Amino acid sequence: MVAENYDFFQNPSEYWATKMTYTLPIVATILYVGLTIYNTKTYYVNLMIVDSEEKAEKLRKINQKFYRWVKLMVILVFIFIEYFSFQSGSGYGSGIPQWYIIVFPMLLFAPVIYFFIEFAQNQLD
Repeated sequence: MVAENYDFFQNPSEYWATKMTYTLPIVATILYVGLTIYNTKTYYVNLMIVDSEEKAEKLRKINQKFYRWVKLMVILVFIFIEYFSFQSGSGYGSGIPQWYIIVFPMLLFAPVIYFFIEFAQNQLD
């Protein structure tokens, strides 16, 4: 038995691609705006014990850079998913490719690891 959103060969129908085309940009926009508001409202550095004001300012700047990178990576991830789901739903592609399984965690976690190390090094100075 084949699900209604798929054809006989288990490819998604165009109805699925239409719903996906409008849903993912809305989710990405909500995430982007939410991260922007979160970045402007929170200052974790103020809650920590910091030796000097210059050090606190440097840590705040690292935190702001981190959130800018995370927002960029989230948007890139959603663009990739949107592109591949649209191609798949239109019958021109076969879904998300294998290489994306490796690229996806790297896009999300590379800035997290980099800025965590930079933040930790500046706290120890």
